[in-house]
Amino acid sequence: MSHKNGSDNATEPCGNKFGPVWAPGPERTVHGWMADVEDWEQGFNKVVRTVSRSDDKKTTGRCPRPGQI
Repeated sequence: MSHKNGSDNATEPCGNKFGPVWAPGPERTVHGWMADVEDWEQGFNKVVRTVSRSDDKKTTGRCPRPGQI
C-alpha cells in the first residue's frame, strides 16, 4: 500500500468501518494515525486507529468493550 492510499484510508473510511462499533453515539469519534512519507517508505506502514471523545476532553481511560454501550 502506498502512503497516499494509507492516508486516504486513515480517518474517514476508518471511522465508517469501525466507528459504529468502537465509538457509537455522538460523544466518541474514531481517528486514524500513520507515519509520514519518509517513515512509511522505511517500513513503518501501518495505520493505527484510536477512539477519543468528540469534544476533545480527557476520558476516564476506560473504554467499554465494543457493542457494550
